[in-house]
Amino acid sequence: MVRMLTREFGDMIASASQRPISDAALDYARRDLIDTIAVMLAGRNDDTVVRLVQTQRLLADGTPPDILALALQAGTAAHILDYDNVALGGHPGATLIPALLALAKRFPLSGRALLMAWATGYEIWGELRRRHPVLAHAAGWHPSGLIGPVAAAAACASALALNTDQARHALAIAASQSAGLMANFGTPVKALHLGFAAKAGVFSALLARQGITGNDAILEQDNGWLNTWSPHHPADRTTALALGQQDWLLARQPTAIKYYPLCYAAHRIVDAACQLHPLVASRTADIVRIRLTTSQRHSDILRFREPQDRTQSGFSLEFAAASALVDGEITLYSLQQERRARAQVKLLMACCERIASAKADPEREGFALHDQIEIVFRQGDTLCSPPIRYATGDPRVPLTAQQRRKKFDDCLRWGGISENITGLWHTLQNIEQVPCIGEMAIYHLLECDQ
Repeated sequence: MVRMLTREFGDMIASASQRPISDAALDYARRDLIDTIAVMLAGRNDDTVVRLVQTQRLLADGTPPDILALALQAGTAAHILDYDNVALGGHPGATLIPALLALAKRFPLSGRALLMAWATGYEIWGELRRRHPVLAHAAGWHPSGLIGPVAAAAACASALALNTDQARHALAIAASQSAGLMANFGTPVKALHLGFAAKAGVFSALLARQGITGNDAILEQDNGWLNTWSPHHPADRTTALALGQQDWLLARQPTAIKYYPLCYAAHRIVDAACQLHPLVASRTADIVRIRLTTSQRHSDILRFREPQDRTQSGFSLEFAAASALVDGEITLYSLQQERRARAQVKLLMACCERIASAKADPEREGFALHDQIEIVFRQGDTLCSPPIRYATGDPRVPLTAQQRRKKFDDCLRWGGISENITGLWHTLQNIEQVPCIGEMAIYHLLECDQ
């Protein structure tokens, strides 16, 4: 029997702040907030973000940008470097946290309330994701652009303490704003998908707060959100919500904190290449073939065999493998023009051959069971990486505290911030003690320099 999911989601959102939350879930929420703010600040001066802000200023006609403009800017900045966390088939951190930060600039929100709202939005994201048996990627859609508006609306509804009716109408309003095509992967528009989703979430919650209503069966109706976005694979409209039976999803299925600033589909190949680096560093001139084994889905996503710019390079399996084989790492600097254009990297890219794995990961739709690299030398000998199932930063291979702190520092410096980095780190580590997020210096730091 089809459940009244929109109503159940509304009930859950309205009562979320009263539900107990484990220390583990709060720890993950704090970690995700810190990582998202770091990558957001790293992307604040990116050319795409600057052009977006210039457009917003033109539209504002001299008045300060509103919180909807802030949500769009912050969401775009958080994803423009493709360095933000990943989970549930998408990028919940760079969608929901910018929406909440924008909301907190206008409406009083404590640090703990922000973490609870993030956990709520993440819960809704997970509920929507698990009801689709096949990721939206398979049909050419960007999951963050589809789920993002609805989950962001849930997070903002929780932050605004909307009642059950208002919360479900916020979901209905947001459901009509789902969008995002994979064909725009490898272009700046992909980052705008998350900015649009963050903005939609804020706007939907505020419209519902003012009494605008939508279809209160928008999710489960035969022609509603779940079925519309899963036309060839029947969506699950009968299973009860998990939160009433288990701990928060953040504790059960935490995000992966990215270790490399490029599409997550390439991370296992990068790990494989980094492991091979010390073994091939002195023999790169002898390499005649580099066989890259990954899933067909990931190969399709990483579609740029001869990337022309930074964004395309982040979606190039060949660049990811070659750059990591040469340097033993992929950093923000790896994607700069002079590093991408090195002859040694270009030569290794030309040696790459893609192989579609026949073994699927039973736990993660779209993934191969493992990714692997085999290198063939002109002398006839070969070298294989270990099979990589979980990328560095995956919850099963988590970044160390030192790695997370280094990423934070690197991101802020990349964004042109050099003062009081340690002070901001400590403030964010104790975010639950912050009485009003809107009074933090983070908003000044988010402003681009141009």
